[in-house]
Amino acid sequence: MRNPTQDQLIALAAAFQAVSLVADLARHGRIDPMLAQACMQGLIQPYQGSLRGLYGDPSQLRPGLIALRAQLTEARDPDLTRYTLVLLHLERRLQRQPQRLQGIANGLERVRRQAEYFDNVNSSPVIAALAHLYAEHISTLRPRVLISGEREHLEQPKNADMIRALLLSAIRAISFWRQQGGSRLTLLFRRKPLLQMLDTLIKNS
Repeated sequence: MRNPTQDQLIALAAAFQAVSLVADLARHGRIDPMLAQACMQGLIQPYQGSLRGLYGDPSQLRPGLIALRAQLTEARDPDLTRYTLVLLHLERRLQRQPQRLQGIANGLERVRRQAEYFDNVNSSPVIAALAHLYAEHISTLRPRVLISGEREHLEQPKNADMIRALLLSAIRAISFWRQQGGSRLTLLFRRKPLLQMLDTLIKNS
């Protein structure tokens, strides 16, 4: 049976996994490609009514679940908080611009075919195409996502492409979160049951 609260947490964990990877890449210049793959799968694959079907086994989102729990209880990483708040604003602005949304949807369809050709959602051409989609449709919106990190990592083209692709994946995950009934008020006033379900998801991942 579908559980809307669980679906909200899966979607939000996917967003937190993406922004956590952005922070890691900007600070250290490297990330686990398997964790990025889960985010890219959630971005590229068509949604068919199941977030578990979209993102795969919960273990693939375990770091995102843990990062989400940490932010709900301690908010230990100010960069993650800042990135997520800006992405929440951007996702809401996107929902008011159907032409821009359609442009992203059309672009994702092209990237989906590209990923099938390369048989790898993490391939450089696929990530570059996703980065171009972000630059074309998101970078022109305000507020902008300002990434903190080491210049030597941020200036590498492959890292810059991956960061943009991950940010786009986080925006799609946030849109799923809202579609499942998620809201900032839910995070504020239903924190205890959310944390209980998060603990269950983490335990089973």
